[in-house]
Amino acid sequence: MALSLKYVGARPYAEILINDVRYGFGRGMERDDIPEEFIKEVIMPSIENGGGMWEVVGATDQAAAMMEAIEEPEPEPEPEPEPEPEEDPGFSQSMTRSQMMSWCRANGLPTAITDTKASLTAKALAFLDEDESDD
Repeated sequence: MALSLKYVGARPYAEILINDVRYGFGRGMERDDIPEEFIKEVIMPSIENGGGMWEVVGATDQAAAMMEAIEEPEPEPEPEPEPEPEEDPGFSQSMTRSQMMSWCRANGLPTAITDTKASLTAKALAFLDEDESDD
């Protein structure tokens, strides 16, 4: 496998010194004359540790597949149990408009999009007064 080294760092130019030989890189430049031992022993571990100056080109996906096989997949989280339905706490004027609409519908009272908290409160209180007088 022929490995190439590509400079992707922030500076416009970088050099590396290997066995008294200087290799120069412009940003985005790729070189295939870098010794593979240097790439494997110095650059690849640097990349694995989070270094972002270099990119190894020509490295097969075999290494990535091996790493994937070694790493155990994360187990899927178990779904949280659904909360048990709460008993109807009754109507309260401190409810939000949305809660009032839900309460009215649950008790068979007709609602409209134009209902306000005041009109919903009036409907609910009339319903509750009727309910109490039926007892």
